[in-house]
Amino acid sequence: RRVTCLRNESNLGIVGTFNRLMAESSGELCVVHCGDDIAHPDRVSEIVRCWDEAAKRHPNVAAAMTRCRLVDGDMRALFPASADEPAGWRVVSGDSTWDGGLAYHGAAAVYSRRLYDRFGAMDPRAKFEDGLMFFRLALVGDLLLINERLFDYRSVDGASTTYHATLRSMADAAVKDVA
Repeated sequence: RRVTCLRNESNLGIVGTFNRLMAESSGELCVVHCGDDIAHPDRVSEIVRCWDEAAKRHPNVAAAMTRCRLVDGDMRALFPASADEPAGWRVVSGDSTWDGGLAYHGAAAVYSRRLYDRFGAMDPRAKFEDGLMFFRLALVGDLLLINERLFDYRSVDGASTTYHATLRSMADAAVKDVA
């Protein structure tokens, strides 16, 4: 497995950068990592391990999500720690994620290439890729939920603080202001 780092000459925006990532990549999984997030050392290897295990029994898995910890600029947890679930994973249907009952953080998402290839590039004027990709997931695939907390998401001035947003509100925000 190979990891490639891309750097844009100019600011393409979140969705434009995601489109470029997908156009230039050839792997099965897309693990997005923004500059202000802190990945645990085993984040990618643990995602791949769980994905490989889950895909054997659930061939329709098209995206995954890990747990994360929301922290401030000084790396202090913004919410009290909750009891950790047992290690492991589970799969839920993609359409069940769209009922608004699953709170998630887009930075914790991992996408299958086939989920992108099925629908093609997104409008680069959209504000976020995660809401759009999860809408696509709701139409055609299943979601792998990985119980391990594999990265810290820093919430500082100017950054997203919508940790508890639902999929429906994220999708609404993703397409707001797109003509």
